Amino acid sequence: MRDTPARQCRGKVTRTADALDPTTRTLLTQVDVPNPDNILRPGMYLQVKFIFDRNVMPVMIPAAALATRSGTPRVAVLDDQNRVQYRAVQLGRDFGAEIVVSAGLNAGETIVVHPGDDLPEGTVVEPVPMPK
Repeated sequence: MRDTPARQCRGKVTRTADALDPTTRTLLTQVDVPNPDNILRPGMYLQVKFIFDRNVMPVMIPAAALATRSGTPRVAVLDDQNRVQYRAVQLGRDFGAEIVVSAGLNAGETIVVHPGDDLPEGTVVEPVPMPK
């Protein structure tokens, strides 16, 4: 709280609107905070700091790695002999240039960026490292 910055209250995020406000780029979020001493009052403004543990790091891919075919999103993955195999993926958060893949890929797999519409499954390709 601004008038007593040393005072801290713990809370827990209980729900969000699941959509950003396009004007303000904010996310309506409900945080439940125990208030046994009634120090928090309706209409008060508080400074919030979100702390969370991330047990599993997300798999991020370049947006250009998504195959632009109809149906479910797919990514071209290279097997151990550098043959292209298309795999259905479940997408998470879209950061524009990168997208989180929440299911369907494992960290460390080699993917094809810009697979185009005419790269057939089973094609052998030569992998090239991504520039950093």
